[in-house]
Amino acid sequence: MNFQLVNNILQELYILVKVVGLVIYAINQNFTAGIQSTQWVESTNIIIKDRLNRSLCLTDVVKEIQKIFDQQSKKAILNEYKNEIPTRGIPSIMDEYFPELDKILREYLTPQILQKQHDQMAQSLCYDVELIEDWLPLLEMVDDSYQQEMAREDDYDQPQSLFSSLIKNIPHNSIRQVWKATRHCGQKSEPQHIILLDDGSHLCTCLWLINKGIVCRHFFRVMSYSINAQFHISLIPQRWYNYNKYNIEQQHKELANS
Repeated sequence: MNFQLVNNILQELYILVKVVGLVIYAINQNFTAGIQSTQWVESTNIIIKDRLNRSLCLTDVVKEIQKIFDQQSKKAILNEYKNEIPTRGIPSIMDEYFPELDKILREYLTPQILQKQHDQMAQSLCYDVELIEDWLPLLEMVDDSYQQEMAREDDYDQPQSLFSSLIKNIPHNSIRQVWKATRHCGQKSEPQHIILLDDGSHLCTCLWLINKGIVCRHFFRVMSYSINAQFHISLIPQRWYNYNKYNIEQQHKELANS
């Protein structure tokens, strides 16, 4: 056998063993508070065997394991912050997650609306989101009892519109992505669906933006995962703007057009 080939295989094996060791150690330290978890080790072993069976290159296996580890690390950190929301306070969350966006909101919005918008941004950390690859089956949800449930506006997490009703007048080819948002840690709630459109706008079955003029927590959660979800101050109706800021901008526009 070629010496160089053997050497390459040994190097890849060394890297694989090293990465697997780091993954198991990090899982025990970060996800189980330092306590050995046979469930996590068994899960990791299953992942490794599956990747080895499907891959001819050990380097690819290493990359897959690193990818899985990164995802688990991100999830663990997110869960930690979710649990800290009541104690950390909204100002801390704004500084940590939305520093640039918060500057824009403070510049444009009245204090009362700014507080309401901050609440939605902070609560976004309490949700998990999932990209819906095939959203056409959502169009078939037309159950009358479901519509009656959605009519309960006093239920904070209850969808206020069927998905099919929300996009009734929207061309399907203008829909870029559809996401599902649910409360984390198994808290019982109906899923909300967020629709990202080609023109940069969005819709959500909670109807917060339509009914209240405030960008909802579900959209802010999607922003953390999708580059197609972009915030712009124009998403918020001008009636919530700081009058001084709005009047100055209107004067600038008039001067530019004169």
